[in-house]
Amino acid sequence: MTNEILWVEPSPTDRDLIQEALKRRHLETHIGFARGRDDALELLAKSDPRLVVLALNGQAHDCLELLHEIRRHHSTRATSVLIFGASGSPAEMAACQGMGVEDILQKPVEWDPFCHAVQAIVQRLGDGGARA
Repeated sequence: MTNEILWVEPSPTDRDLIQEALKRRHLETHIGFARGRDDALELLAKSDPRLVVLALNGQAHDCLELLHEIRRHHSTRATSVLIFGASGSPAEMAACQGMGVEDILQKPVEWDPFCHAVQAIVQRLGDGGARA
């Protein structure tokens, strides 16, 4: 089955938290997780997600490189992409926006806001994807 969301998250702890947030909020969607750029490109070649969520956790170079790859290929050029990160310099944020990221969401550190943020991301699929 095709993943509706490809979530690129290198942290196993954060992947577990995302899955727990989905379960607690009773959100049913097909999510594929990738640990990084290479995993994400492999999954993108096999599926056609409606939304790609990139973690920006101090690994901005990898995130920007993957975003460039997504936008470079015809088959993924129009895929909705969100950034869900704990950090990022203004220059990194501007680079992401310049490559067509639909939104940049700050990753909350407290549980309830984190769950709400994950829910908001999933609910974008009901609105036709992440496009504003």
